[in-house]
Amino acid sequence: MSHILVKFSKFLDILDAGEDAKIFVSDNAIRESLFLLTEFQTCRTLTLKYFGVLADKCIENYVQNVIVDVRTGSVTNNGRDFDLLDQRYFIPIQAKLETLINNGTDEWHLEVLKWSLELIGSLTKKHKNYEMTIGAKTNYWLSSTTMKGLMLLTTRCICKLDSNNLEKAIVEIMSVFRRFQPDWLLVRIGNCFPHKIMSNILEFCLKLFEHEVNVKFTVEVSILDHLSFLHENDLKNALKKMLLRGLTEGPANASVVPFLLSLSNQSEIILQSLVDILYEIYDDKLLATIAKNSLLWRNNKLFMDMQPSLHNVVLRIKNHGVQLLLKLAKIASQFQWCYIFLEYSLIELEQCVLNSKLCPLINDLASEESKYLLWISSTSSNRIEQQTAIRLLLIASTQYNNHYYETISELLRKSYDIKKSGLTALIRLLNGHNGVQNFPKIKPGLDMVLQDVTTQEQFPNFGWHGRDMRISETLNVLKNLKTLLELYKQNTVTPSKETQLTAALIKCLPKLLELLEVITESLIHSMNKKAKEDLENINSYSDSSDSDDSDDVKLNFTSSELFETNSKIDGNSVEDSEKTDEANANFNRQEKAHVLVDLLNTVDVCGSSVLTTPEVLKLSSLLAKYFFFCLTEKPDTKRLFGIKRCCQLLQRLCKGRNAARTACVRELIEGALLHYGYLFGQIDELKIVDELKVPENEFVFNQNTRFNHGPVSNRTALHAGVIGHGLRTNNNKTNETYCPGTEVLFLKALNSCFDHSDIRNVYECYSSISLLLLELVCPDIMYNGLPFPEEEFTKVTMERDLFIKRAFSNSPVLWTILGYLALRRPALCFASVLLRALCATCLHQWRAKNVSKFQSLDPNEELMDCTKKLLEILATGQLLPPPLSNLSTIIEHFEPLEIALVLKECVWNYLKDYVPTPTLFQCDGTAPPWRNPALFKVQPQYVDPLRNLMQKKLTKFGSHYYQMFIMPELHNSLENIMLTEREKNEGKKT
Repeated sequence: MSHILVKFSKFLDILDAGEDAKIFVSDNAIRESLFLLTEFQTCRTLTLKYFGVLADKCIENYVQNVIVDVRTGSVTNNGRDFDLLDQRYFIPIQAKLETLINNGTDEWHLEVLKWSLELIGSLTKKHKNYEMTIGAKTNYWLSSTTMKGLMLLTTRCICKLDSNNLEKAIVEIMSVFRRFQPDWLLVRIGNCFPHKIMSNILEFCLKLFEHEVNVKFTVEVSILDHLSFLHENDLKNALKKMLLRGLTEGPANASVVPFLLSLSNQSEIILQSLVDILYEIYDDKLLATIAKNSLLWRNNKLFMDMQPSLHNVVLRIKNHGVQLLLKLAKIASQFQWCYIFLEYSLIELEQCVLNSKLCPLINDLASEESKYLLWISSTSSNRIEQQTAIRLLLIASTQYNNHYYETISELLRKSYDIKKSGLTALIRLLNGHNGVQNFPKIKPGLDMVLQDVTTQEQFPNFGWHGRDMRISETLNVLKNLKTLLELYKQNTVTPSKETQLTAALIKCLPKLLELLEVITESLIHSMNKKAKEDLENINSYSDSSDSDDSDDVKLNFTSSELFETNSKIDGNSVEDSEKTDEANANFNRQEKAHVLVDLLNTVDVCGSSVLTTPEVLKLSSLLAKYFFFCLTEKPDTKRLFGIKRCCQLLQRLCKGRNAARTACVRELIEGALLHYGYLFGQIDELKIVDELKVPENEFVFNQNTRFNHGPVSNRTALHAGVIGHGLRTNNNKTNETYCPGTEVLFLKALNSCFDHSDIRNVYECYSSISLLLLELVCPDIMYNGLPFPEEEFTKVTMERDLFIKRAFSNSPVLWTILGYLALRRPALCFASVLLRALCATCLHQWRAKNVSKFQSLDPNEELMDCTKKLLEILATGQLLPPPLSNLSTIIEHFEPLEIALVLKECVWNYLKDYVPTPTLFQCDGTAPPWRNPALFKVQPQYVDPLRNLMQKKLTKFGSHYYQMFIMPELHNSLENIMLTEREKNEGKKT
């Protein structure tokens, strides 16, 4: 014991010598202090103080002899050994203390911990501190052997403590932090106990906030931010615990939420953590709690003083900022403070955009998750939520143009008739963002959505969407565009935007035409397919029921039958799922085609001068196909509406465009004659020939080729029927194979292609129809002049005439077109070739009828019908003057030989001598062209054969004879008498 006291006495002498004495920092003094630390526990406090002085000298030597990089905290030697004192003095002390810590009790651990913490805090505050980040400070201080040893001792002590004493250690750590602010120390220890350190820092800051609202937690915030990089979840847990405590009732917790808001205003990391927590725990129950406690917060003076600084807090949110604003928008109508905060936040965000500034929230707006949330909210029935979503979308569009285009596409596809809010949002979106230069145009957005729906129509089974969704989206796009244009035209919304939308749609015309082409091609394909199936079914049914005389089967190609989903077999309906799907798809295509044509009418693309020739030709073809499909619509009201919208578009397209008119007329006539003739009762002659199973070598054409060589090549083998099978049988079913009235609708569409305001030009344009008929019907271009030749010359063109006659028999619509031309004089004159062929074939066939003297004459047979139609057309077109113009009403009462005589002597000879040319007709530009019969007196040689025949049968032709011959003569005599009387009266007056 005496030995220890001697050691203790020497140690006291060393301390009395002072810090400046050599003995104070000698190796002997260190040995004595270490001995006393181990053997004399009562002297431990004094010894630790001595160790603190030595550590101070080592740190001072370190600070004076290093050069520090303030950016990274790394140090370099300035020429002196800054680590010499550490190696000499502190290393032995550290080793001895570590040994004692390993073998000591918790009380000793707490004592050493308190000493090391106090020493680290005081040394950090005392010695030179650079303006560095926490990471740089940590590198700087831990580059010192002494400071690193103190940190090691601190860590060893903490590791040795149990749970009870660990709480005391945390309290001690926070006490040192409050007194000395060693932020790097707290970060270093906080990495070991992140949750406890963060929770204590938050509690410490809360107490300061309750005393002074404007306090700045610069150090504390920097520590929390630094710790959050490795311990983000611990920070969120600490904040969540405090937030839930602040949401509980009671005045004691009234300052928690304002404190957290103030803290988030100083740290973006804390702000983001709070937003994530709120997004995680938010529900209706929490909303009720917030609403209840908000009154207490607003009455809190601390919160009222800091509230203006929170208006732009949302701008600094990196994630879930959009969700936060949308949740505020949903409840803004219930709480005025929410609306005010939301409005101020949006104003701040818009100011950033107008001033070309960036903020984290704009990046959040551009994320995929935020984009989809805004799209959903933009169709909400909550007006504040919808307006907020649109404003955010417009703000995002100023920085990301593709965002704007995708939003236009989404709203056009997802806005339904039953959900008008989406259309309202679209109108607001199209108005753009005022004040922003170079705001994106709407055309790329329209291009995007039209390309999308076109691709979906082309590949209905492609992609992850269901078919029904794609069909409804395409229909929605077209309906919404049409509705927007109608609203703009009615000045219901901003009129200035009509020009922009219309111009964009006109520029998107290629996309619209592509979509219309895909839809119409699908409809036409289904229509042709169904027509073919029905025709095969009828033929098979007729063949199986010939014994029952069931030849009156009727084909009626209407849209309801084209797309019916049940096939009827023996009166029983069999459900077919595939046909049902196809029927539903085709029904939707009908609606889309109608709306698309309405859209083209509404936007008036045809009235624009920007249409190119390829677009004109393509639109002409598509309108023709759409027209023929509309002929199959049912009920009649729907069909008439479809024809009406088609005619309107045809009229607009052809007005002032010769190329468009020519293309439309050609497409309509070619469709009626070549592609969709079954809609007008056309006969499939090839199918009839196939059913007869005629060998190929027996065809008339093949027979004639044997006579086309050598000096007698002008010989022709003619046959009245099919070789080996006799005369062709008439197909009596063809009169019922089309909807009644289709010819009238066809002529209406054809008439829409002409501009009726210019009478002189329009009647010249009708001549193009006659020329087109010649091109489509005539098999060659020979003998296509207007004059009628000698009757003998018809023997040369007989086969050609028979071909033309057969075309009229197979395609009844040709008669309709000729009748249309007859009313549009003098266009019928250019169809003289067709009239000549019909007249020649009828003439020869009536002569052939005379071979069988006892053959009964059927007034309804095909030859008589053809003859009557020909005479009616000639009379209507004023190519036959009175009384020959009445032949069609009496021709059926003559015998075949008499008919042949009338056709030869009266009709053919008259037309031969009076060539049907346009010069026969007068036109003054104010009225349709007209042939004055008074200027063309019929010579007796053309009328006498008819007069003689009728005189022989006055019992039949009494009234007709009087009307045709007696009345004109009486009328002429009366006019002569009146003229004579008038001349006499004038002579007496003179």
